[in-house]
Amino acid sequence: MSVINTMLRDLDRRGSGASAAAQDGGGAVRTVKPRPAGVSRREAVIVLTGVLAVSLAGGWWWQTQRLAAALPAAVPAPPLPPMAAASPMPAQAPQ
Repeated sequence: MSVINTMLRDLDRRGSGASAAAQDGGGAVRTVKPRPAGVSRREAVIVLTGVLAVSLAGGWWWQTQRLAAALPAAVPAPPLPPMAAASPMPAQAPQ
């Protein structure tokens, strides 16, 4: 005979057909309230945080684009006139 059959017969003799879980009280069926068909609070917080982050990033980008368009274009400065040759020795102060 197989080990499984032996175990099953032993269980039948002990509990007269009842399983070990039912003897311990663990086989009792409990009813569970069904979840409401809606969005959970956690999902709502995640979505709202994402919308806020995207809105802030979009507002920052829009402001920087407006600011860049409002600034005048950079115009290069006119070239400086050539400088006179400097003397190799500085002039001495009168004593």
